[in-house]
Amino acid sequence: MDAVLRIFKRVSGLSETDSEIKGSAGLTFCSIRLLVASTQAISLIGKQGSLIRSIQESSGASVRVLSG
Repeated sequence: MDAVLRIFKRVSGLSETDSEIKGSAGLTFCSIRLLVASTQAISLIGKQGSLIRSIQESSGASVRVLSG
């Protein structure tokens, strides 16, 4: 997860030490597709979707889980 965040920050032009974006001027739409092995998907989703729901609420992200 740390590696994903570091790559995201570099691609977005953020400093790797930035923990959050300050002000709305730097906000832009960003779409990221994270491929996870089906055997590991439960670790990301959590019991009854609790972890993925927490990620959505804390980050404001829209998360979709695709099959296949």
